[in-house]
Amino acid sequence: MHARPTRRALLTAALLARSAAAQSNVPAIADPYTAHLVEGRVVLADGRPAAGVVVERAGSADGRTPYSAGAYRDTTDARGAFRFSFHGLGMSTGLTWHLAARRPGCRGAVVTVTLTRAPLPPSGWEGDVRTGVLIRLPRCAADRAG
Repeated sequence: MHARPTRRALLTAALLARSAAAQSNVPAIADPYTAHLVEGRVVLADGRPAAGVVVERAGSADGRTPYSAGAYRDTTDARGAFRFSFHGLGMSTGLTWHLAARRPGCRGAVVTVTLTRAPLPPSGWEGDVRTGVLIRLPRCAADRAG
């Protein structure tokens, strides 16, 4: 497990980036630290948790195009829960996310959510957050088992 960079280290990195940018005509990074948290549940049409469903951030509202190659992909647990979390150096990935839930042999579902700036536990640093996302899958013949 990697240690989380200290605030001092992040500020030092920002100052170095700005200094390098000033000397090389490269735009400076405004904020080298970014964080996001998106979490929720996937349920079947009857409200039961949907375990083993792949949830992926999509690059479009129809859910057909992935946002990136596997970087934003999770599989739901027995409670149907999924989570995308990142804290570190980088840039914000935007406040509008399209989440596609897919399972073999059945139609999937896509939801669009808007993240807001909020403190992230346990650091308290601000990040882009959306919790309580609910993705309801359409009916499927495979749902009858169980």
